[in-house]
Amino acid sequence: MFARWQKAAPFLKRLDRLDPSQRTIALSIGGSLALFGIAVLTATIGFTLPMAICVLLIAIVFLSLFANLLSSAIFALIAAGSLHYFFVPPLHTLGLGTAQDLMTFAAFLVSSIVIATLIRSFRRAQGAQAHLSDLSTYLAEAQKLSNTGSFGWDASSQRMDWSDETFRIFDVDRNVEPSLEVVLQRTHPDDVSLVRESFARVAYSGDDIDFEHRLLLPGGTIKHVRVVARAMSGVGGTKTFVGALMDVTAQKLAYADLQRSEQHYRHLFNLVPIALFQLDASALRALFTDLRNSGVTDLERYFEEHPDFLDTCMSALIYHDANERAVRLFGGRDASDFIGRSVGRGWKARPETFQHAMVSRFRGETTFEEETRMNTLDGRTIDVLFTTARLGQISETTTSVIGVLDITERVRAREQLQRLQADVAHAARVSVLGELTASIAHEVNQPLAAISTTGSATLRWLARPNPDIDGIRLRIERMMEDARRAADIIARIRAMATNATPERQLVSIDDVINDVLLFLRQEIKSRSTIVTYKVENDTPPILGDRTQLQQLVVNLCINAIQATQHSEGALRKIAITTALSREGAVCCTIEDSGPGILPDHLGQIFDSFFTTKEGGMGMGLAICRSIATSHGGAITVDNSSRFGGARFVITLPAAEAQAMSA
Repeated sequence: MFARWQKAAPFLKRLDRLDPSQRTIALSIGGSLALFGIAVLTATIGFTLPMAICVLLIAIVFLSLFANLLSSAIFALIAAGSLHYFFVPPLHTLGLGTAQDLMTFAAFLVSSIVIATLIRSFRRAQGAQAHLSDLSTYLAEAQKLSNTGSFGWDASSQRMDWSDETFRIFDVDRNVEPSLEVVLQRTHPDDVSLVRESFARVAYSGDDIDFEHRLLLPGGTIKHVRVVARAMSGVGGTKTFVGALMDVTAQKLAYADLQRSEQHYRHLFNLVPIALFQLDASALRALFTDLRNSGVTDLERYFEEHPDFLDTCMSALIYHDANERAVRLFGGRDASDFIGRSVGRGWKARPETFQHAMVSRFRGETTFEEETRMNTLDGRTIDVLFTTARLGQISETTTSVIGVLDITERVRAREQLQRLQADVAHAARVSVLGELTASIAHEVNQPLAAISTTGSATLRWLARPNPDIDGIRLRIERMMEDARRAADIIARIRAMATNATPERQLVSIDDVINDVLLFLRQEIKSRSTIVTYKVENDTPPILGDRTQLQQLVVNLCINAIQATQHSEGALRKIAITTALSREGAVCCTIEDSGPGILPDHLGQIFDSFFTTKEGGMGMGLAICRSIATSHGGAITVDNSSRFGGARFVITLPAAEAQAMSA
C-alpha cells in the first residue's frame, strides 16, 4: 500500500532519486511546512485543541510512513510547537503556560515520537516480511529448476518438514503429513532396507546423511534420488537434521546412455575389421598452441625451416589404445606393445605422410587421408590407407582416432594392372607403327637417299685432279645433317616401339605435339591433309610420361586423318590448338573436317573394344582415356568442330596444380 502511494506521488518519485541525506532534509522541510499549514488551517476553521491534536497526529502518522526517525522527531516538535502557538493561551506566543498545558505539550510530543517509532518498526517488519517472501519464492523456483527439495527431520520425534519441491518429487499431496513412513512407502522395494538402515544409523550416531536410492511412484514410474543432510543440535539435545533431496533421474539416465555409448564404441573399436589406434594428443595440442602464440601460421614452412620439429611432433603423439586388428597388422603381441609409446617408429618409411597429417591438423581440418607405407614392429613395411579423425573441437581436442587399412594386395594388383595397361598401350603403339610402315619407310628413306646422293657426288669431287676441299666439306656436313635426321626418325620410332616403364617428368605439351607432327609428317602429306597448329597462350609444363602423351596425341591425330578421308568437302583439315583454361589446366583441342561421330556412339566411343572402323580392335580411344585419366586429366568428344566434324578435347593439370593438390 505504501509503495503504491510513493509511486502515485510525483513529489515522492523525485525524492527517491535523492541520496539519503538530501531526502531527509527535503522530507523534514516539506513535512514541517505541511504540519504548520495544517495547524494554521485548523486554527482558522476554529478547531478545538483536542480536534487539532487528532488532525496533527494523523498527519504525523502519514509523514512517518516515508521519513526516517530524525524526520519523524522533527515533525513531532513542529506539530507540538504549532499547537502551543495557535491553541494554548496566551495565543500566538511560545511562552510556557500552566503546568497542565506543559503536560499536554509533553504528552503530545512523546505520543508523536512513539507513534513515529512504531510506524518505522512496522515498516521494517513489513520490509523484512516482503524480503523473506521474495527469498522463499526464489528458493522455491530454484528448487524447481534444480529438481532439489529441502527437508527437516527430528530424529527423536520422527517429525519431518518438506518443501513444496520435496512433495513434488515424492508425488505426495500437500495435505499429507510428512514422515519417514511416507518416505518408505514411496521407496522402491529393493531399496527400503537401505533407506531404513541409513536413517536408523544416523539417528544413533548423528553423522551426516549422504546416500542414493530409488523411488517407485504410483503408475510404476521410477525415480533416482540423492539424499544429503547435516546434523544440528536441537532443543534439549535432540538430533535434528536439515538436508536436501535431489532428483538425479536425468543424470542417472544420461550416465547410463553414456555407458552404453562407451560400450558400443568399445565394441566397435575392438571388432571393426580395420586397424584402429586411439591417440593421446594433449602434448601435441600444447606444442601447436605455443606455435600459434609465437605467431606461426604456416606449419609447412615451419617444418622446412625446423626439420627436427617433425620428430618432436612424433614424440608428442602417444598411443592410448589399439584394437585387435591393429595389433595383428603391426606385428604386436597385444595392445600393451603400443600403449604409452610414441607413434614415431611407424613412420620411418614415409615420414612425409605424417608431416602432411600434422599440417592438416594445424589448419583445423577434422579428417585426413592418404595412401602411404608404414613400418611394423616385426620389421615389415606395408602399404596402407591411413586415415585420422580428431574428436571434438580441433583447437581443444586431445584425442585422435587413426584407422589403417592394409592395401598391400590392392597396391600389388594396381601395379600389375598398370603393367598390363602398359603392355596393351605398347601393343597399340606397335600396331600404329604397323599402320604407318609405308610413311615411316618413306620418312627414313629421304635422309638415307640424300646421304647416298651426297656421298656419290663427294667421291666424284675427290676424283678430280684439284678437288674443291671447301665444297667437299660442305657436302660432308650435309651428309652428317641427313644422318642426324635419320637417327632422329629412328629414335622417335624406337620410343614408340619400346616397352619401357612409364616415367613422369616435366613435359611441355607443345613439344609433344611438335614431335608428333614430325613423326606423322609423311602420313599427313600422303593423305593430302592440311594440319594447322596454334598456341593461344603460353602453357605451363605438365607432369607426365612423354611417350604416353605422344601416343595419346598420335592416336587422335591418326583418327582425325582417317576421318577426313570420308569428308564430303574438297579440303581435308585438322586444327590443333593448345591453351590454358581459366582453372589453370592445359587444354589441347583436336578437330577435323570429317563426318563426325554418330550421336548414338558418343556415349560409348571410349569403351574398350568399341570401334566404328572395319577391322578395328576398339582399343585406341580406350587407351587415350586411360592415359589422360592416369595423368589426372580427362578427354571429351563432341561434334562441335569448326569444320563440321568431331572435336576431341584433352584436359591435363599443370605441374604446379598437381604439386599443390598432392
